[in-house]
Amino acid sequence: MEITPPIPWFQRVRRWGQTNLTESDARDYDFDFWRNYWRETKIGGVIVNAGGIVAYYPSRFALHNRAQFLGERDLFGEITALAREENLAVLARMDSNRASQAFFETHPDWFCRDQSGAPIVAGGRYVSCVNGPYYREWIPQILAEIIERSAPDGFADNSWSGLGRGTICYCQNCRDWAELPEKADWDDPIYRAWIEKNYARRLEIWDEFNTLTKRLGGAHCLWLGMVCADPLDNCGTFRSMREIAQRTPFLLLDAQWRTANGPFARNATAGKRWHELGGWDWPIAESMAQYQGNSPTFRRTAQNAPEARLWMQSGFAGNLRPWWHHVGAAQGDKRQFQTPPAVFSWHAQHEDLLKNREPIADVAVLWSQRNLDLHGREQARERVLAPNTGVCDALMRARIPFLPLHVEDLATQLARFRVLVLPEIGVLSAENCKTVRDWVEQGGGLVASGEVARREENGDWQGEFGLADVLGIAATAQNEGILSGADVGWEAAQRHSYLQIKAPSHLVFDGLEDTDILPFGGVLTGAKPNGAQVLATYLPPFPIYPPETAWFQSPPNSLPAVFAHGFGAGRSIYFAADIDRSYARDALPDHAKLLANAVRFAAQSAMPLEVSGAGLLDCHLFRQENRLILHLVNEQNAAPSPLHELVAVGPLEIKVRRDILPEIELSQARFLVGETCHRIREDSDWWKFSVEKILDHEVVVLEATP
Repeated sequence: MEITPPIPWFQRVRRWGQTNLTESDARDYDFDFWRNYWRETKIGGVIVNAGGIVAYYPSRFALHNRAQFLGERDLFGEITALAREENLAVLARMDSNRASQAFFETHPDWFCRDQSGAPIVAGGRYVSCVNGPYYREWIPQILAEIIERSAPDGFADNSWSGLGRGTICYCQNCRDWAELPEKADWDDPIYRAWIEKNYARRLEIWDEFNTLTKRLGGAHCLWLGMVCADPLDNCGTFRSMREIAQRTPFLLLDAQWRTANGPFARNATAGKRWHELGGWDWPIAESMAQYQGNSPTFRRTAQNAPEARLWMQSGFAGNLRPWWHHVGAAQGDKRQFQTPPAVFSWHAQHEDLLKNREPIADVAVLWSQRNLDLHGREQARERVLAPNTGVCDALMRARIPFLPLHVEDLATQLARFRVLVLPEIGVLSAENCKTVRDWVEQGGGLVASGEVARREENGDWQGEFGLADVLGIAATAQNEGILSGADVGWEAAQRHSYLQIKAPSHLVFDGLEDTDILPFGGVLTGAKPNGAQVLATYLPPFPIYPPETAWFQSPPNSLPAVFAHGFGAGRSIYFAADIDRSYARDALPDHAKLLANAVRFAAQSAMPLEVSGAGLLDCHLFRQENRLILHLVNEQNAAPSPLHELVAVGPLEIKVRRDILPEIELSQARFLVGETCHRIREDSDWWKFSVEKILDHEVVVLEATP
């Protein structure tokens, strides 16, 4: 008889919990409370502090600093034993990137140095060098000791990747390891080589630690370094998102809260970005803080309940597994414990509908860390990340489902989509350009912006657009505007520019019929038509103050700002005007309309989902076997941040295109939050149903009547 192997813990556990221990918890930990809280939140695994900066067990290594009040007690072992009684998986939390002064004085050659030779200190502790014995010898000893004592299922390492890109380490270990640049200079081949070696070293750490933990703890004893949701944060810490996704069966995502006044939808986008790298059945758990995380951060008071709920529910829409996170086992603010039970219980009740499903989207938004590094350079957030954010936010507002597509997956995945968006993708190889060119020629739709495909794979400038023929344009040297992520002053003339509409009947201007001009205020990339139609031109800035001077004092020039072009069976829109970047900065409704209309024009057909009705919603459509699952997250109250209260949106009318599941007759819409069921209305092209209101989120299952 063949025996079925047990399901690995990282596939089995759907919900996680973490009490990030403080040193006082060695004295104050309440075992009965936490056992009951684990049960109430229906978690299957816990993350428990073990070692690194602070040890929560009596380590045999004198330099492994024990928590104050620990004495000879093994708090990590005691919590692990309790978790085993509850049949919970246990990850041993590590924080391995820095140490105390006593440690530094014992091993001064294990730590980072600046160019003058002085040690680098952060948070009052000495930063350890990833190329020295601290990572190569010390941490492996600690991992081995923890496995020997308590046999955790795996490890969760917090700040594992060492010193970030913002500071170059000049210790002897690094000098022996690579030729070091004198300073950050993207035109310096030594600096670029140093960047590449640092990415490779972090992958070596990942592989070396996993080899060790699996050898000592078993095939499923994983070492897991925490990763970020923001691609630029991963660039700054040399964490290659695609390479990490390809080498681990489970991911720990550190995205505990939203940025100030940003939409909750960015959490779902983060989940989609990682799942497109690792697969949609790939388990990703996300740390979701229950303490006040928005700026300013207060680790010991509760996150407002509506804020915490929507962040978690947006994560569900991105296929993220929830993971509550508290700092400290004893809390003066008991409100921290009120939000997770209901949210996690709902997740547990419906977990079968939140897994084993594939997203449905016609639109892909291209991205890569290489583009952030080699094109964004010292202005990566403004130059590259902001255009990507602007596109994603505009598509969310337009209720157009989309997926982030990594540049290395173009050749294998592009055929899934009808529209490809290239928001300031400066680095695009000749092979990638050919893939896009062939796809558009066969009927694909392209929306591009800025200096698209003007850098070679190594980051060198090549001048002409790599997709010039597809876009019907040619480069010129006449750029306008100033790249800035900050407001340059309300009197600043350089922000007071406009666009002149030249083709008012074009679909890209749908909803803008009563104006000849549009606000701009951004950067214009020099381009001229080479077969493309010019849809709008640039109106140069003029004084905003005093009001008497606020008129178009110079004759309008003919610098093109928006282009449309047909290429083979496909079509394209090119924004020389950085509408995507401008929308991320200014959130002007006109810019959101332009971006959404450009995507609709490029698609040459209806989107798979249409939602009408007032309110801001984030919409995600999935297929699971013979049913469709639609997530609708209420974004209407996202500002100010943190969210103070929930206000419902609705009523809404929903249309789902029938040809996305042509072989099945769907007849009912089952509401998982509202706990109601309605008949689906249909015509030849659409399944239709209504939603009366949504308070925080709704998940609708479209299926055949049982």
